[in-house]
Amino acid sequence: MKLFLLRHGQAEPYQNDDFSRQLTEKGRQQIASVIAHIQQPELIVVSPLVRAQQSAAIVADAFQPCSRINSDTLIPDYNPSDVLSWLEGCDADVVLLVGHNPLLSRLVNWLSDKEQFINLDTGGLACLEGDIVAPDCMTLHWIR
Repeated sequence: MKLFLLRHGQAEPYQNDDFSRQLTEKGRQQIASVIAHIQQPELIVVSPLVRAQQSAAIVADAFQPCSRINSDTLIPDYNPSDVLSWLEGCDADVVLLVGHNPLLSRLVNWLSDKEQFINLDTGGLACLEGDIVAPDCMTLHWIR
């Protein structure tokens, strides 16, 4: 499986509701700038939070047609092992996850064979690949 992990673009400051924070113009530009590095996904899996939905929409527009589903497993503090359980049952060869930190950085570090901690910045994109979706079993090709 080739797995792309995309952290949403820059969002407006936290106010009363973290769920509905929107992308800023800079956030939209961040996402648009990484699209060229993404291989045509068979499936886009996205957090239900607005800023992730907006980020996924920008990517999906560039890759029509593409299946897209929402998943509560991609909210910021979700357990990475639950995401792995879901991925193990996924039969797509190229998957894009669009979500948040700390979850996405935890996934990159847990799945990859790198020893140093890797943090995905806002609008950051990581590419991993492996035959097995399990801790330390995927190769981290790059981070943008």
